[in-house]
Amino acid sequence: MASANAIFIVANVPTKDSLPLRRLSESGCWYASSRPIVRYNKVVDSQLIIVRTESKNVSDNPQLKVDGQVDRPKVFSFEDLAAWPAERQVQDVSRFAPKRQGDAVRLSAILEAVQPSDAATHIGLHGTLDNFHASIPLAPVLESAFLIYRLNGQPLSVKDGGPFRFFIPDHAACHTDEIDECANVKFVDHIELTVGKGFDNRPTDDDEHAKLHQG
Repeated sequence: MASANAIFIVANVPTKDSLPLRRLSESGCWYASSRPIVRYNKVVDSQLIIVRTESKNVSDNPQLKVDGQVDRPKVFSFEDLAAWPAERQVQDVSRFAPKRQGDAVRLSAILEAVQPSDAATHIGLHGTLDNFHASIPLAPVLESAFLIYRLNGQPLSVKDGGPFRFFIPDHAACHTDEIDECANVKFVDHIELTVGKGFDNRPTDDDEHAKLHQG
């Protein structure tokens, strides 16, 4: 895990504006992506973007807030989720998606704990780290989706999409345009139940969508 004030070279680009960066943590670590630049430290020789971490990785003490149209809004810690019984857990998510690793808790188990209202129709997935938000219909994913929170017994790191990574094993099976690959949201720290579609800033342009999933 990165120490305080460690320096990382994360991109080799002609100018500071040619390749946007995505935040890895609130401490100030960034990496190349198709999302907008928020800040950078400096450019050296117009080629290397150098960024600095200034505090510990945010996944050291991950918390998941679940609120909105629920009877019992809660904040879950890593320890809370790890203590749940086996029937609420998904051991080794690579069984469902070979490119994914770690353990998860079932979305249905999370919602059982907070008791969604009958009026709730959508689930909002919010990632503070990169300001990414998706709002999707709840019913098609209720029984299939899960939240990856652990890898090798430890909290999911930011580089693996932590603190929490929402995943739908077969999003195409949901048979709705509102549920696509972008609904598998990384860096989730807040789940919100809403009546109707909530805030959603997923790309709508095909080119921007393709850029989002490069790498």
